[in-house]
Amino acid sequence: VRRGLGKVKKRRWTEFRPGTDDEAGASAFVRVDEQRKQGASTIFGGEPDRSLEAAIRKLKILERAEMFEDMLQAMERQSGKAFAEDGSTRSLWMHEWSKLVLRAFEPEEKVVYVSAYAFPMEILGAFDVVPFDFELASGMIGTSKMGVPTMIECEERGYSPDVCSFHRIALGAFYANHFPTPDLLLTTSFYCDGKAKTNELLSILYRKEAMLLQVPAEINRDSIRYVERQLRKIAAKIATTVGQPLDEDRLKEAVRRSNRARRLQQRMLTLLKRRPAPWGGSQLISFSINSLWLAFSEVKERLNNSFLREMEQRIEGHDLGPERHRI
Repeated sequence: VRRGLGKVKKRRWTEFRPGTDDEAGASAFVRVDEQRKQGASTIFGGEPDRSLEAAIRKLKILERAEMFEDMLQAMERQSGKAFAEDGSTRSLWMHEWSKLVLRAFEPEEKVVYVSAYAFPMEILGAFDVVPFDFELASGMIGTSKMGVPTMIECEERGYSPDVCSFHRIALGAFYANHFPTPDLLLTTSFYCDGKAKTNELLSILYRKEAMLLQVPAEINRDSIRYVERQLRKIAAKIATTVGQPLDEDRLKEAVRRSNRARRLQQRMLTLLKRRPAPWGGSQLISFSINSLWLAFSEVKERLNNSFLREMEQRIEGHDLGPERHRI
């Protein structure tokens, strides 16, 4: 057990939830002493449980906590090496994406859980925060061997197997300690109720505040004002949470970058009308969703421009594969 704890001593503070009956989701905290090679630990939040069974259970949770972060680190290394060798847009995308997600694990960073594909990410660009989308991260876990065990972590605590797998993984990731701890949780009413409810449940478990952006079905003067008031409240809450006032110049620049990226994406969509299409398949679907995690940064504009050039080159070089079906 000591040798095993020594392997995870690089995490200064690690939370674990060993499946107690505490309905409030209270956590015990393990501090891993980086100064001791044997990895001795001190338990806060209750009397130390010195039984071998409890120690092994806690060790397993600590080891699992490293798995998602290790996956991201491997992705960052491999994509960085690939980009240095081939300069491909895909390698750049994977490298920048994994770097941003890894920042959320840094203890000094302020982390905001956010539905990147449904929230105006430009607001986050006005603050020194790191966005983390638990749904997109859950999708990544779902493609790995961690997917089923993480869902089991959730189901063993009473959640129905009928709940969306993305949301079961997100809740299970809390108990398995896969994800970084948020400072604030934001989501919207777009697309599904399960996302908003999962956001609420995670806020209870992490004991952090959650905010829901309600988006009306109609676009008119009243609905625009309604959304504006909510966004101002959200921006004020972010400012309070991170101890930093809204920087309007940074916000304007984030909006400008986003608009430039949007214009590039419109050109990409126009090219996709061609038959056969110059791009398609799982890579296009993946990029259209998870690249929104980068929407407030200059990286998204750079990626859109690079993918656009690749599409134009395929068209000019007649390097287009056959297209049997279009959905």
